[in-house]
Amino acid sequence: MPAVLIPQPRSLTVTIRVPAGVSLAQDDVQEGVAALLFHDGKVSHREACELLGKDRREFDEVLATHGFSPADGLDPAEEIEAAKAW
Repeated sequence: MPAVLIPQPRSLTVTIRVPAGVSLAQDDVQEGVAALLFHDGKVSHREACELLGKDRREFDEVLATHGFSPADGLDPAEEIEAAKAW
């Protein structure tokens, strides 16, 4: 049986300019980016969970905090198959 290679997450350093008086915590920014990547279909629900080190329920709470729904942009058949594989 051939070995399965699992790609490791990449790191990216980004500089964000915000108005004076606005404070951002790194965790908040990472959660927001993961939520946006999921919403835009760039990562799966599972991948977003793994990026943040959260389980499905915790990530669903992150989505709600950022104004998204776990069902946003999902093909139901794809989500069922992903859930089976998880």
